[in-house]
Order: sequence, then C-alpha cells, then structure tokens
Amino acid sequence: MKSRKQENTGQGMLVDQACTIMSGEMFMGEVKGRQSPVTKPELQRLIREKGIGEVDSKGGFTQPAVAYRDRHQPDVRQICRRREI
Repeated sequence: MKSRKQENTGQGMLVDQACTIMSGEMFMGEVKGRQSPVTKPELQRLIREKGIGEVDSKGGFTQPAVAYRDRHQPDVRQICRRREI
C-alpha cells in the first residue's frame, strides 16, 4: 500500500502538495485547510523536511512563524485565504 505522500491523485500532483506557477517560477507548496494557525515549529519542519516554497493556510500563521519567515526564510511565500502575507 502506498503512503499518503506517494499516493497520486491522477492529476499529476501529490495529495498533500500543490504546485503554483507564477511569472515562470514553480513553487512546491503545502495547503493547510484547518482553522488553527500554522506555528513556527511546524513551518520549520515543512521547510526543512519537505523543501517547500509556499504554505497556503486557511487558519493563518502565528506571529513567531511570520517573524521566522521574514528573518530566516524570506523566499518562502505565506498565503492566507488567497492573500500573501
């Protein structure tokens, strides 16, 4: 049986990852469709282990997560309800 990461949806994307193409650049991203905000340790794990370039969160981001991104990972895009933070 395939794990969730290896399961293919049939559309060329993995179940929990999404690709966004903007101005010729391709970003591997993560979509968080929950009410609780993404925390700093969770953001660090996503960047380190999955190598993502953007996080789309319905619940938003905590202030420490935004500060971490601004200081240490300025190339990572944080999106909350279609607006970039």
